[in-house]
Amino acid sequence: MDQPIYKSADPLVSEHLSEYRTALETGKEVFLHQLTESYTKMSPLLHRSLNHPKVDLDALNYCAQRLPKDIFKINKYLLGQSRQNFLTTGHDISTWKKCPSTARRRLTYINSASTILASILNSDSDIDDIINSLISYYLEYLKIKKLLNGRQSIFLAQNKFEWLGLNLEEFEFFKSIFNSHFQDFILSTVGNYDLKIQLINPDKQQYQDNVAKWWLQTSAKTMIFNLSETPVYFVSSNSHSLINIIGGYLNFKQNYVFDYLSKNQPDLYNRWFQSKMATENEQINDFLYYMSNKYLSANPEFVSEKKAYEKSLGIIEIPEDDLFPTDVQLIPLKSLIASRNLDKNLRLDQLEKLTNSKALIINIQYPLGLAANYLLEQILKYFNQIKGVYIIGKAAIFNGSIGDIQIPEVVLDEITSNTIQFKNIFNDYFPFESHVSQIHKNQKAVCVYGTYLETKLQMEMYLNAGYNIVEMESSHFLNAMLNKYQTTEFPIDFGIINYASDNPLVENLGQETLTFRSIESTYLSSLTVLQRIVDQELARTV
Repeated sequence: MDQPIYKSADPLVSEHLSEYRTALETGKEVFLHQLTESYTKMSPLLHRSLNHPKVDLDALNYCAQRLPKDIFKINKYLLGQSRQNFLTTGHDISTWKKCPSTARRRLTYINSASTILASILNSDSDIDDIINSLISYYLEYLKIKKLLNGRQSIFLAQNKFEWLGLNLEEFEFFKSIFNSHFQDFILSTVGNYDLKIQLINPDKQQYQDNVAKWWLQTSAKTMIFNLSETPVYFVSSNSHSLINIIGGYLNFKQNYVFDYLSKNQPDLYNRWFQSKMATENEQINDFLYYMSNKYLSANPEFVSEKKAYEKSLGIIEIPEDDLFPTDVQLIPLKSLIASRNLDKNLRLDQLEKLTNSKALIINIQYPLGLAANYLLEQILKYFNQIKGVYIIGKAAIFNGSIGDIQIPEVVLDEITSNTIQFKNIFNDYFPFESHVSQIHKNQKAVCVYGTYLETKLQMEMYLNAGYNIVEMESSHFLNAMLNKYQTTEFPIDFGIINYASDNPLVENLGQETLTFRSIESTYLSSLTVLQRIVDQELARTV
């Protein structure tokens, strides 16, 4: 059988993809050092100081957030598609300890005794994400080892940050990347680190089978009679966007939130009020929604109260499981009537018409890359009354600022080289005014393999061809729609909104998180989607 061809605007990206995927697909163990040459030749934008002797803190931070904190403690990494995969090699990961990463919802387990890590893959995008994060980590690890040159203990005892070419501020950032693991990480650089990676019995069909089984189990937990016939509006966003707008729980705790913020994150607190005073356009709700995860993580005593309140509105939350690590929220449209604190910006003049509505919003915590296709295909197969599909996601931007809103009408799928032109409802429908962010409509987007698989040549080619959005999911959602309807003239409402996370040619993700600059855009995106759903359902019930 011919090897698959991996396509990219930059041949060096294609070469690197082919290098590690072909090696892994043999099912044999591959040493990490064997994959570094093509990576170095490719020179990803995310790893700007790859060839600089100074430690690249931005790249190290980015990959460390996407790998388990114990990554430096292991000598073998197994990649499989199910628990059964691992059993075929004699590894019962059900007895292992969960080992999550900060910025990825990926099921990963560690056997500390045998120093083996195992991750359950949701799609080939996970392979790209894991492998390139590992290579980036490994190359920076080797830099640190070389610069410290056996002086790790002295470095830790005397804070000799200049040995790594860092100043004091950079050193503090370096320590924050590993937090309580920092000392152990530094001491680990005394040894020889060369991870073995093994992909177990790869089978692309199993990705789809896993999601099908996951959805079957998830739907069985809903206790909603005849769920498949329920009118459904599907949303891919995050787990707090729609819930906060509908439930408004954080508004009840407004004073607690601001008190927590002033004491624990004074810089963010001051930036918020300075911006509020300067423009008078910042809205408190935007900020409360943005702070929700941070506040609840720090104050778990309020989590159960919040869940109980949302349950009283009829909202069902189904947490992630071992088949597919994503949260699911089932939100009846009529829960808006029951809410005591709906967002004041929603336009709900005829809300009482939803009293007898049986419609349901299914909000899925957004998946990574190709998993988006498998997930939406299942939803489209299962439900007979899909009324709308709406995608909210992060994306890079070339012409614009961090936090801007981008609405595409064309998406190039780098994996298939297909260009998809479609009607994005949000190019014609965006009923809310943006005070801080710019709204870029009728944009061209490119859907790439992964964040580490972006190079200067590739990005400049797309920029010169008129593309302004770079992301990882749009074409995969669109391919699911095309597979279902066989046309881009979709018979249901469909829309994509992205908010800008970075400019890959100027500022990378390892350097700057969305933080403050994204508050308005994430809020407006969610508000617009919910308003569209309400408007569609009201029109349907006339």
